[in-house]
Amino acid sequence: SQKNAAEAYKSLSKKQEAILKAIPDLIFEIGQDRTIYEYHSPVNDLLAAPPELFIGKKYNEVIPNSASDILDSAILEANEKGYSVGFQYSLDLSQGQMWFELSVAPIQHEFGNERRYIVLSKDITERKKKEDKLQQLNHAVEQSTASIVITNLEGNLEYVNHQFLKITGYSYEEVIGNNPRMLNSGYTKKEDYKKMWETIKSGGTWQGEFLNKKKNGALFWEEVIISPVRNNNGEIINFLAIKTDITKQKKTVEKLRKIAWDQSHQVRSPLTDILGIINVIKLDISTEEKIELLSHLEKAAQQLDQAIHKVIDETKKPL
Repeated sequence: SQKNAAEAYKSLSKKQEAILKAIPDLIFEIGQDRTIYEYHSPVNDLLAAPPELFIGKKYNEVIPNSASDILDSAILEANEKGYSVGFQYSLDLSQGQMWFELSVAPIQHEFGNERRYIVLSKDITERKKKEDKLQQLNHAVEQSTASIVITNLEGNLEYVNHQFLKITGYSYEEVIGNNPRMLNSGYTKKEDYKKMWETIKSGGTWQGEFLNKKKNGALFWEEVIISPVRNNNGEIINFLAIKTDITKQKKTVEKLRKIAWDQSHQVRSPLTDILGIINVIKLDISTEEKIELLSHLEKAAQQLDQAIHKVIDETKKPL
């Protein structure tokens, strides 16, 4: 009956009103010619202009060309596929730059000879900020000169950065899912590994050095810091390792140690002579004897100078 139809229409209108209130996004009804016919949303501070200034106008007259072009593309896709989701645009509003994501669907009803669309514009500014921070972090990690590794609780590799691959010679596919023991050279004691695991599994940070092996069999030294990664509940879910290649530093230290050992006697001998001659000069001896001792002293000093320069020259040689 007409009364029942009116009641059903009223009920449907109430449901539609509730649905519109429940949707936090900006909602527009837009024509094929870009005209904005309707607007629904409780969030007016995200608009490029007050509703009374854009209803009945074309959206390319209200928003910048860059945003208008993106909305054009979304409507074109909706015509081709029946819907469009994912196009994004930004607006410079009073609160700063805001980002929005579009969802567009054609209305299955002809308005004269014109087709119209429902356009949802979702505020994704906070999401974009988080994505930008993650991207910055990713760039920093990938461009780091240190190897950065993330493992699961069993120690199997879940992530490695570019530097890790560059140093070890392995590909990403070769290492992901495998255990870092593939780098084990056999020189690290089992007790050291045991202590490391006890430290990080108990929530502590472990720091030490490993002599590891590359894919091609070459050995290299790494200084390693391993820390647990916790979730919001404080539970350990991963382990993070930051590893620095210290092979060159190790070679330098070893070279200096060898130089010191090889040259120590060459320095010690003239130095002993100098000290002995100085003690003799202090005695009550003749002038002729002092002159002769000073000659020996000069010779010993020259030998010491030569020995010192030899040490310096050795340290300048490449490794």
